[in-house]
Amino acid sequence: MLGVTKEDVIELLSFMLDADFNEQVLKCYPKEIYKINDICNALTFEDCPTEILENLNGFMCGHYPPYIAIPRTRHLSSSLADLGQLMLQSKFARCRTRFVVPSFSFRHKNICRCSTLSGPLEFYGRQVATAAGFTFDGHVSNSSGGEFPDTSFETENGRHSLEKLRDDDCELIRRLNVTYICDFMLEYRKIKCWVP
Repeated sequence: MLGVTKEDVIELLSFMLDADFNEQVLKCYPKEIYKINDICNALTFEDCPTEILENLNGFMCGHYPPYIAIPRTRHLSSSLADLGQLMLQSKFARCRTRFVVPSFSFRHKNICRCSTLSGPLEFYGRQVATAAGFTFDGHVSNSSGGEFPDTSFETENGRHSLEKLRDDDCELIRRLNVTYICDFMLEYRKIKCWVP
């Protein structure tokens, strides 16, 4: 058992309540974020076997921690490399490029987190911004000098591109063996539009 004390939990909660996690928090508090991430991953590993997916500098998504622990259950039907590639392809189908990722496992079922599907406005806005030289996929910088994956999904038919991204998202959900989807968030636009 890790030596996690009550004070450690209080410190973690107070730190994370002060700021939403994003790439700016990582830039301002890298030592603290890596320490928290390591402890959380170690605690997760004590509950179930996990594999670590690297998200250094927010390469895959700036809203997720540097190292993402993926619970290894008997129902997971892909290798970590395949899942990582599929996550990179499908992340643009969701708001803020937050792809589906298992957060923890309960009774051999992965409980995943993600974001709402991107609408056409966000999808096309992201394409225009990318063409203008802006990036909204959440990565901080490429300090390693390696190439980032191709994130331009421009085709002659934009609708086809959006459908392709959503197909990739569905494939990721299938490979993670997600059977139920429920929304725990109560968003303002749902209240405004009277959507239950």
